Order: sequence, then structure tokens, then C-alpha cells
Amino acid sequence: MLVAGITVFFGYQLPELRIEDELEMWFSEEDPVLETYREFRDLFPTDEVNVVAYPVEDPFSSHSLSYLAALTRKCEQAPHVEEVISLANVEDIIGTEDLLEVRPLVRSSEPGGAWVASRVSINPFMRGTLVSSGGQSVGILVKVKRTREQQDSQVSKEFVRGLMDIIGRESAAGGKTFYIGGPTIFDAEVARMIEEDMERFMPLTLVLTAVLLILVFRSLTAILLPLVCVSVAGVWTLGLKGYCNNPLTPVSPTLFALIAVIGLANSIHLIHHYRLEVGRGESRERSLLLMFERAGWPCFLTSFTTAVGFGSLTISQLPIIRNLGIFAAFGILSAFFLSFTLIPIGIQWTRMSPRKPRDMLNRVIQVILRSIGRFDLRAPRAVLATGVGIVLVMSVGIFLIEVRGDMLQYMRKDSWLWKSSEYLDRELGGISNLEVVITGNPDDFKRPDLLERIDEFETFALTFPSVSSAYSVVDYLKLINRALGDDEPSQFRIPSTREGVAQALLLYELDGGKRLKEYVTPGYDRARVSLRTVDMSDRERTHLLAQVDQYLRGHFPEYEVKLTGITQLFEAVNRHIVQTQVRSLMIAFFIILGLMLVNFGFKGGLISILPNIFPIVFMFGLMGYAGFTLNVGTAIIAAIAIGLVVDDTIHYFSHFRYELGRCGSRREAATNAIEGVGSALCYASVALILGFGIFLLSESQVLVDFGILSVVGIVTALLGDLFLSPVLLLLFRVYENRFSGKKAEVEG
Repeated sequence: MLVAGITVFFGYQLPELRIEDELEMWFSEEDPVLETYREFRDLFPTDEVNVVAYPVEDPFSSHSLSYLAALTRKCEQAPHVEEVISLANVEDIIGTEDLLEVRPLVRSSEPGGAWVASRVSINPFMRGTLVSSGGQSVGILVKVKRTREQQDSQVSKEFVRGLMDIIGRESAAGGKTFYIGGPTIFDAEVARMIEEDMERFMPLTLVLTAVLLILVFRSLTAILLPLVCVSVAGVWTLGLKGYCNNPLTPVSPTLFALIAVIGLANSIHLIHHYRLEVGRGESRERSLLLMFERAGWPCFLTSFTTAVGFGSLTISQLPIIRNLGIFAAFGILSAFFLSFTLIPIGIQWTRMSPRKPRDMLNRVIQVILRSIGRFDLRAPRAVLATGVGIVLVMSVGIFLIEVRGDMLQYMRKDSWLWKSSEYLDRELGGISNLEVVITGNPDDFKRPDLLERIDEFETFALTFPSVSSAYSVVDYLKLINRALGDDEPSQFRIPSTREGVAQALLLYELDGGKRLKEYVTPGYDRARVSLRTVDMSDRERTHLLAQVDQYLRGHFPEYEVKLTGITQLFEAVNRHIVQTQVRSLMIAFFIILGLMLVNFGFKGGLISILPNIFPIVFMFGLMGYAGFTLNVGTAIIAAIAIGLVVDDTIHYFSHFRYELGRCGSRREAATNAIEGVGSALCYASVALILGFGIFLLSESQVLVDFGILSVVGIVTALLGDLFLSPVLLLLFRVYENRFSGKKAEVEG
């Protein structure tokens, strides 16, 4: 009744689940990086800009401009659009008899052609942004309007759905290929992937686990009981998320699969030990007691150590990882509780058949395990030397791992969004940005000397290959000054006096210019310099930020200067990812080491850690050699891995200790332990492999990488415990003086 009541309660919370996909979800509310970013968006609310681009032969022909104007008007009809800017409606600043005119670049009464091309070529806000430098692509900037209260996935989804409908109709009608990108588009795509992964992973996990249970146990009771346990644990966990108003994030689809496969491992060990005892002639009641006695404590330890691995993620400064750790740990412990509650009750109520099946699969596994046991006894030192050699070789790969915290890494390289981002990087200068906010006193940014320093900074920033363009109030002043100077190229400069600057800005505003607010505050006490950047490696990003920061500190010492924008946020995410990896691994390692020392004694505890170094080093070495990046998905690998890989060790060491106490022979105990618990380890590992393997079906590259590396860790952990654990127990004579004073033999 208690289980049913809790399940009903959490079941009612499931409709409260919501998806969060905005960039802010990667940061805690009190994070200074996020605070700076939000302050910037409040000052200059033009950050959520998306791009629609397409190839074109002649962007300045009358036909091309007419089509662009029509498409621009259509894009304005998409939901939540604040403004759309293209060559068809972008403002141009020209000199006239009345000194200055701010007008659209293209008018319906004027043809396109060379004149438009000439105006674009001398305007830094147009070339490289609204049309590619080579004139082969045009871009449309679509700004999304949303308030703080609207920071949710619904706005993103409605906008992108409307925009995609427009682009889809245009593509079907004219055969054009469109490329779109930007923060709102990325948010909506992530939300779609979360929904589809949740819908796909939950039923698929249950189907795969059911198939495995059918193959292993051939009993309806033995199939249904584990499925009920993990399903209820999943409801509890997701219901708790809903109750706590904790949103679904890009890593949330892993939750149910993790709980299911890890909880299933407990069920497999329990049912296996029950059938092992009844197969030895024990009564049903006695078998249940022996099941708890022999499998209960190891299963608790494995669940607890896995929960510790996930729980160590709570130290992360990334809420997306911290919350995964909290709810995964809760789900795993819930699955353990349910397994130890429902399975014994179910066995008694359903009168599960005590007969242990002797099918071909079990016989083959036993033959393989027996062969492994004999091999371990014949060449223990060779096995150990091989393991050490592999660890040394794979450890070199750890130093080759690169960190990638940018959101594009979430996408598979064959996805349309990745291809669009590559196109926009190549043709239109990218969709990321690094923002510099300089704070001074009122009217400071009308001073020519300060504006010259900003101009010099832009020139410096453009020396970096990853910076495609730089914009500030300085560029508008140059355009205005040139227009006032009859468009002479020599007048593309900052006015030499403060009065000249003030007059130029006033004339621009009086003639209807509206763009200054995007780069300077009304009191001219804060200015923004916007650097557009293309996709870059972690090293390139770190180098760029360090150099920009050093330059600004040296050239603007009397001003408060802050860096923000997407590029800066990515750098902060990278830093948090590395910290999460190192700190969570250390916390999990020492807590689990302490548990192993308590459970297996000082010598046994230390030895038990050694087989687990093998899969962890192998997994991280593979990351480096194979080019897996350290990202938000793989950042959780270390803590999860150490929690998972020790599971097999706990079961094997516990079984070895039992067999050694029973027979007194170390060699016999080693082979008996492999044969006795090895099949359960294999079945549990297969369950984990299937569970983590479904992540390969995700559209998210982060989850695909997570699945691959997890499978590698599980396989190498099983191999380590089948080969290295028996050898270490033999060579180091663990538990030698505990049982009847008998000595175990070890072959040289």
C-alpha cells in the first residue's frame, strides 16, 4: 500500500514536467557570469538574433532584391518576431543637401545593381553580415521579442515552427536551399530532441530489458517483477522532478534509461541467487533468506556506490549536471528499495518456479566462464602484466582530450543545424558573439580620444581568425561623418572634436536613425563593442578571451570593462565542465574507496580498487585517441563510471570471500566465484550495455558519445573483474588469514 500510495502521488506530478532549453539553464542564478550576461541584455536588448541565409548568384539584381524584400515581409509574420533586417530594408546613411538622410538602402522606385553593391561595400554593418564578402549568399536577421516572463521553450517552439513553415513553403516553391541558425532556433531544436528522446527511450528501454529477461529467466514472474520495479522507480523520479518544478534538460532523457538498467541489474542478481539456491536443493523460504544473505549486501553496496557516483555531480556549478546527479541518485536508490521490496513479495505470491533453466545460453556462458577461470589460474602474472600494459598505453590518450562546451557540440554532425552553422560560419561570419561592455561617466562616449581607443580595439580584435566582424558606436560615427563629407572615403573616420561627435550623433537621431541604442546607452555612459565569432576550439576561445581581456585592461584602465556574450558563456561552461569532472571523480573515488575498505578490509579494499582503474583509464584514453570531446555529457562519465564499474567488483569479491570461507582453497574459490556470480555479472552487464546503447539512437551527439563511452566502460569493467580481480586476489592473498588459517596456492 505504501508503494502504491507513493506511486500515485508522484504519478499526479508528471503533468507538471516542463522543458527548459534556454542558455541560462547552464548556470546557477547566482553565477556572476550569468548576472553579467543578463545585465548586458537589459542594457542592449538585441542579443537574440537568428539568421536565415540562402545562396544567390547576384544578390544586387532587381529580381534578387525583390525576392528578398518579399521574403523579409514574410519572416516578419512569424510569431514573436520583433524586427527583421535584410538588404531590402536595412538603413543607409547618405549625405544630402540637407546634410544627412537616414533611409532604407533599397527603395521600390530604384533599381538594384551596382549602386546598391557600392553602398554595401562601404558599410561594415552590411558586408559580411547581410551579404557574404564574395556576394554568393544573403542573410536575413530575425530578432525575437520576449520578456523575462517568457523565457521558456514555448516561445522558441512557436517562433521556429512559424519560421520553418515560411522557409518550407519558399523552398518548395522556388527550390532554394535555406540555412538557419541562432539561439532561438537552437533552443527549439534542443526542446524537440528532448521530447523525442524521452518518448523514444522510455518504451525502448522497457522493451529491451523485457527481451533480456525473457532470454535469461524464461519466466513470466521473473520478467514482470523487474519491469514493475524500474517502471515505478522511473515514475517516482520524474514525478519528483515535476513536484520540485525541476525542468527537463538536454541530459534528462538519460534518467529513465539509467534507472531502468541499473535497477534491473539488482533484480537480475536477486533472482539469479534465488534460483542458484533452489537449484542446490534449498527450500523456497530458505532460498529467499540465502538470497538476501548473499546478494543483499552486495546489491546495496552496488546501488549505493552508483548513487554516490551520481551524487558527486551535485558539486557541479552547472545546474543541468547537478540536477541530473540528484535525481539519478534518488532514482537508483528507489529502484534498489523497490527491488528488495517487490521481488521477494512477488516470488512468494506468484510461486515463481524454483527450477533453474538449463538452456544453451546458460551452458555456453558457463563454459566460457570456466575457461576464463582456468586461464587466470594458469597465467596470473601474464594477465596482470597485460592489464598494466593496457593501462599505461591508454593513459597517454587522456592528455589528448579536448574540452568543448559550446552548444553546437550537442548536435550530430549530420544534423541540419550543424550543417547550417557551418554554412553561416563560412559565408556570413557565424552566429556567436563576444560582447564588451565599457562603463564610464555620462557623455564619456562622445569623447574622440576614447572613441579612437575603441576603434583601435576593434582593429586588434579583427586580427584573430575566429573574429569575423566588430561593431560599435564608432562605426556609426564613421558612417555619419563620411555621409556629411560627401561620401569621401577619407572622411570615414571619427570626428576630431567632441562637438563634432555630438553634432553627428544628433543629426543621425533627428533624421530618424534608431540603431545607436544597440551600442550606447542614452546617457552615453556605457558602450558596447560586439565581436561576431565563428565556431572555434576550446584553445582558440581561451586564447581569444585572454588576449582581449589583457588588451582591455591595458588600454582602458580607468573604466569598468566586462566581457559577456555567447562566447564568454561557452568559456564559463568549459571551466565548469572541467571542474565537475575533476571534483566529482575525486569525491566519488574517496567515498567509494572508504566503503570498500569498510566492506573488504584495508588490504581487500585497496586491491578492489585496482580492477576499476583499468576500465576508467581505458575509457578516458579512448576519449583522447578517438577524438571524443569533454562536454556536458561526457563530463558526467567519470563519476558515473566509477560508481558503475565497482559494481562487478563488489559482487565478485563478496562471492570470492564466501567461497573461500566455504572451501578454504583460494584457487577453488576463484573459479567457483567466477562460475557462481559470473553469469549474473554477464547478464547485468548486457542489461547495462543495452540500456546505454539506446543513447546511440539519439539525435544528440552528446548523448551518443555518452552512450558509446558508457558501453566501453561497462565492457572493460566486466573484463577487468573476470580477469584482473581473480588474479589480484590470488597474487596478493587477500583474506588469507580469515578463514580456518588455510593457505591458498598461487602458481608462478
